[in-house]
Amino acid sequence: INLFANLGLNYRATPGMGGSFQEFFTDDTTFSFKQDREHVRSRFAQNANIGLDWNVTDADQITISGLMRISDGLNTTVNTYRDFNENGELVQLVTRDDEEEEASLNTEISLSYRHDFPKKDHKFTADFKYITDEDEENSSLFEESDISSDIIEQRAGNIERENNIFIQADYVLPINNGQFEAGYRSTLRYIDNIFAVEQLDDEDVWNLVGDFDNELRYEEFIHAAYAIYGNQVNAFSYQL
Repeated sequence: INLFANLGLNYRATPGMGGSFQEFFTDDTTFSFKQDREHVRSRFAQNANIGLDWNVTDADQITISGLMRISDGLNTTVNTYRDFNENGELVQLVTRDDEEEEASLNTEISLSYRHDFPKKDHKFTADFKYITDEDEENSSLFEESDISSDIIEQRAGNIERENNIFIQADYVLPINNGQFEAGYRSTLRYIDNIFAVEQLDDEDVWNLVGDFDNELRYEEFIHAAYAIYGNQVNAFSYQL
């Protein structure tokens, strides 16, 4: 039996900034618009992988492994919008703060089996894999203007869950100068995705914003089998 394991940690933070300036000309007036943006994106991730290789007999081998990844992120963005009249005078200042938290959990379980028959290249293999991914993003947005006492407060949430199952088996049998192969493969996929944007009203009640909400459920099932026989006669080769 051979045991293996590894652990990993990762942290990164990326600050950034940007801006734009636009000036508009019409028949009777001129106005301009300036946007400034500052942001910091940070993420802390951890992963662990553990497994074993087991030689049950001289002809049979089993490999089992498990993987887990956990990550948390925080993204903050401050957008400042300035409106100017035709004289270049500031007429409105709007500030919009966005704080987004991200959390994800990924797991993977793998099982492999191999059997080698006494004849050279005569073998059977089987593989199973189960993968789960869960990601959640939550944003808090605050917007205020210097010409209004109203503060716009919104929140957005997105939850995505995905499960994948893979099953595969392959058989190889050499026959004289040829070879017979057969196998089977299945892929099963399940996805759930929920998204919504809400805004706080004057009575401190959260209400959906327009049509900014969605719930998606998706399922996919793929099954396939194959059988191939190949051989060669002199310089001529063929497959059936």
